[in-house]
Amino acid sequence: MKKTLLSFFLLLGLGTTVLAQSSKTYLESLTVTINGNENKQDNAAVDVIQNGDGTIDLTLKNFMLIDTSDPEAVNIMPIGNIAVTKLTPKSIEGGKYSTFERNDTILIAAGDPAVSEMWMGPLLPPIPIVMKGQINDTNIYATLDIDMMQQLGQMIYVVVGEPIATDGVSLITKNPATNGVAVDLSGRRVKQQSRGIVLVNGKKVVRK
Repeated sequence: MKKTLLSFFLLLGLGTTVLAQSSKTYLESLTVTINGNENKQDNAAVDVIQNGDGTIDLTLKNFMLIDTSDPEAVNIMPIGNIAVTKLTPKSIEGGKYSTFERNDTILIAAGDPAVSEMWMGPLLPPIPIVMKGQINDTNIYATLDIDMMQQLGQMIYVVVGEPIATDGVSLITKNPATNGVAVDLSGRRVKQQSRGIVLVNGKKVVRK
């Protein structure tokens, strides 16, 4: 009898844990800027898990880099799932929406094998990111600065969705560490005073 009661309470505890955690998939627009070259994608999937401790886990699914700088040779590079865990949302306007942010390094996992047989993410070392965003029951908005200069020679800026509230947009800007970065035409970071043609914040500058 005691063993039966113990089993019942263990099952009850497991059930409570499951109920305390919920997940939802948001479908949002995606804008990716690579060294100043911008491309837009539709219906990017973002999985959000609400943890029982009040934190959330956010995963941008099947992320790909699409380089459209040369219309005749569009390059698609499957990266993988970008997951940021244990974010602590801050409720705004009495729960109308919440904000979140993270400055960290992350590992990128493989994406869905049905989408691509090969993903670069698992081959990469920890990647520095700066992420800020807003979320409510129906929408999610996030910006991600991803520094892949050492790995791929690329500074990547990602915007997911549209701002939920304009009063919070001032908090969601590009990482100051990447603002003003100068790169040459092949995407390699160079000194600000370098001569020749360089890109600064995506704009071509000629320095003699």
